[in-house]
Amino acid sequence: MKTANIRPMELGELQSRLRELGVDIPQNTLKRWGYDGLIPRPERYKHGKSSGKKGRAASWSEDAVTEAAAVWAIRNGKIVKMALVRKLIPYIKHSALHVYEYPMAVYATPVADPNHPTQRATYKDIIMTLPYDHYKNIEICQPDEAKWHSLLTTWIVAKEKAKRGCPINEKVQVIFQWSSRKKDEQSWTFDLSSISLAKSESDKDEIIFLEDGIDMRERLWNYGLFRPAASMPPSSQL
Repeated sequence: MKTANIRPMELGELQSRLRELGVDIPQNTLKRWGYDGLIPRPERYKHGKSSGKKGRAASWSEDAVTEAAAVWAIRNGKIVKMALVRKLIPYIKHSALHVYEYPMAVYATPVADPNHPTQRATYKDIIMTLPYDHYKNIEICQPDEAKWHSLLTTWIVAKEKAKRGCPINEKVQVIFQWSSRKKDEQSWTFDLSSISLAKSESDKDEIIFLEDGIDMRERLWNYGLFRPAASMPPSSQL
């Protein structure tokens, strides 16, 4: 049931909210995405007696705004074909949840630029890739690690932009602030303190992890170490 003190968001308003983000999606497409489960379906409710309206109506959620923006960003990014996007979205959503649970990533040595052989690398040149979840029950061939990273990054960044009213096509850094906490005598864990946006220092969207205020790439750089690989717990399943 719809909570009484929450103002309904009709389809037209959902479309307008998305246009404010630079995202133009026809209303029929939004309805189809909701029906197909690509975005949260609207909640049906009856008009109140004081509204002067009859019959039932549909109210869309804030998550519908952010996820519609994310689907649009993936579609327009042309990382994979739209027919594949429809089958991949549930797995992208599931895999993206891990990014909010723990600062796990794969870090690799910067690739030398042959056009600037003498240019010195910095910690910002370290390549960070989000973990690759293997799904056994996926209906199609799962994209490779590089494409999966692009899909996850696009999904997460678009949602974080939409939450803050930032144009989806504007390139940003999404900064995850993690605080370390001693779990027991032998191990530590991390709590997600905040998420913020900053202007991108490149021509693409980026996700950055900070550990106690320090960029994890900088920490690895200062240690003279690069994490060669990282993986999530065995074969995540929906």
